[in-house]
Amino acid sequence: MEINGGKEKLKFKAVDDFVAVTRREQDTIQLKNSPLVFAGFGIVAPEFNWKDYKNLDIKGKTVVVLISDPGFNAKDKMFSEAIP
Repeated sequence: MEINGGKEKLKFKAVDDFVAVTRREQDTIQLKNSPLVFAGFGIVAPEFNWKDYKNLDIKGKTVVVLISDPGFNAKDKMFSEAIP
Protein backbone atom coordinates (compact mmCIF):
# COMPACT_ATOMS: atom_id res chain seq x y z
CA MET A 1 0.00 0.00 0.00
CA GLU A 2 1.21 3.48 -0.82
CA ILE A 3 -0.06 6.71 0.68
CA ASN A 4 0.68 9.97 -1.10
CA GLY A 5 -0.16 13.50 -0.14
CA GLY A 6 2.49 14.59 2.31
CA LYS A 7 6.09 15.54 1.73
CA GLU A 8 6.99 11.95 0.92
CA LYS A 9 5.27 8.79 -0.26
CA LEU A 10 4.60 6.24 2.50
CA LYS A 11 4.86 2.54 1.64
CA PHE A 12 3.44 -0.30 3.74
CA LYS A 13 3.87 -4.06 3.38
CA ALA A 14 0.73 -6.23 3.61
CA VAL A 15 0.44 -8.28 6.81
CA ASP A 16 3.63 -6.80 8.32
CA ASP A 17 2.38 -3.20 8.32
CA PHE A 18 -1.36 -3.40 7.64
CA VAL A 19 -4.31 -5.72 7.16
CA ALA A 20 -7.02 -4.94 4.63
CA VAL A 21 -10.18 -6.96 4.30
CA THR A 22 -12.95 -6.85 1.76
CA ARG A 23 -15.53 -9.27 0.38
CA ARG A 24 -15.01 -7.78 -3.05
CA GLU A 25 -12.52 -9.72 -5.18
CA GLN A 26 -10.22 -7.32 -7.02
CA ASP A 27 -6.50 -7.36 -7.72
CA THR A 28 -6.05 -3.68 -6.87
CA ILE A 29 -7.99 -0.80 -5.39
CA GLN A 30 -7.27 2.90 -5.65
CA LEU A 31 -8.72 5.52 -3.36
CA LYS A 32 -7.88 8.86 -4.88
CA ASN A 33 -8.26 12.05 -2.86
CA SER A 34 -9.72 10.19 0.10
CA PRO A 35 -8.70 11.79 3.41
CA LEU A 36 -7.74 9.34 6.17
CA VAL A 37 -9.52 9.43 9.53
CA PHE A 38 -8.16 7.47 12.50
CA ALA A 39 -10.89 5.86 14.65
CA GLY A 40 -8.93 3.96 17.31
CA PHE A 41 -10.20 0.38 17.33
CA GLY A 42 -13.43 1.37 15.57
CA ILE A 43 -15.45 0.25 18.58
CA VAL A 44 -18.94 1.42 19.42
CA ALA A 45 -19.88 -0.19 22.75
CA PRO A 46 -22.28 2.00 24.74
CA GLU A 47 -22.34 -0.56 27.56
CA PHE A 48 -18.67 0.29 28.18
CA ASN A 49 -19.08 3.99 27.34
CA TRP A 50 -16.76 3.35 24.37
CA LYS A 51 -17.41 5.44 21.25
CA ASP A 52 -14.44 5.55 18.88
CA TYR A 53 -16.52 7.28 16.19
CA LYS A 54 -17.88 10.02 18.47
CA ASN A 55 -17.46 13.45 16.86
CA LEU A 56 -15.68 12.01 13.80
CA ASP A 57 -16.70 13.17 10.34
CA ILE A 58 -16.12 10.06 8.20
CA LYS A 59 -18.42 10.73 5.25
CA GLY A 60 -16.45 10.37 2.01
CA LYS A 61 -13.27 9.45 3.89
CA THR A 62 -11.22 6.31 4.49
CA VAL A 63 -11.39 5.15 8.10
CA VAL A 64 -8.22 3.63 9.57
CA VAL A 65 -8.66 1.41 12.65
CA LEU A 66 -6.44 -0.78 14.81
CA ILE A 67 -7.07 -4.52 14.66
CA SER A 68 -8.33 -6.56 17.62
CA ASP A 69 -9.51 -4.77 20.78
CA PRO A 70 -7.86 -2.61 23.45
CA GLY A 71 -7.38 -5.42 25.97
CA PHE A 72 -6.35 -8.16 23.52
CA ASN A 73 -2.72 -8.42 24.68
CA ALA A 74 -3.36 -7.32 28.24
CA LYS A 75 -4.71 -9.05 31.32
CA ASP A 76 -7.80 -6.82 31.04
CA LYS A 77 -9.91 -8.52 28.37
CA MET A 78 -12.66 -5.90 28.47
CA PHE A 79 -14.45 -6.84 25.27
CA SER A 80 -13.56 -10.50 24.69
CA GLU A 81 -14.57 -11.55 28.22
CA ALA A 82 -17.81 -9.60 28.01
CA ILE A 83 -19.14 -12.01 25.38
CA PRO A 84 -20.85 -15.03 27.00
